[in-house]
Amino acid sequence: MYDIELFKIEHKLEVNNFKTSAHLTNLHALATLVQTLIIMEPKSYPNQPEMGVGIKNYQFEYLDDVTINEIKYKILDQLDKFLPNTIIEDVIVQKLKSRNDLKNTLGIMITLADPIQGANDFVLTFTQEIKSSKIFSEIVI
Repeated sequence: MYDIELFKIEHKLEVNNFKTSAHLTNLHALATLVQTLIIMEPKSYPNQPEMGVGIKNYQFEYLDDVTINEIKYKILDQLDKFLPNTIIEDVIVQKLKSRNDLKNTLGIMITLADPIQGANDFVLTFTQEIKSSKIFSEIVI
């Protein structure tokens, strides 16, 4: 069992409608932390240069089983190093089919060891438009 207090509040760099610091709590806070680790480029955080998967560096249209496994184990390594390792049970990475050929999407399901707010998992999607290298991400809870 892990201490849910670790993810009670994750502050955002914005102000809410009440002019106070905006924040996320519990499962949304954890999902945002994982999303940040996956998006973050290695060497972009000076105090922890090994932090980050750098998902933007993978060309989604060339995702094969070898690349998907590499991404999975890189995510697992990051989670093990930077989050308490008793929280996450498994990571599943899949290339998702798009309704059109203009976008490539990678789905990452994070399975939790114990439910948080009644949820056993959450999904992060990372979409790359074919005509640009921009990555868009969503959290699905």
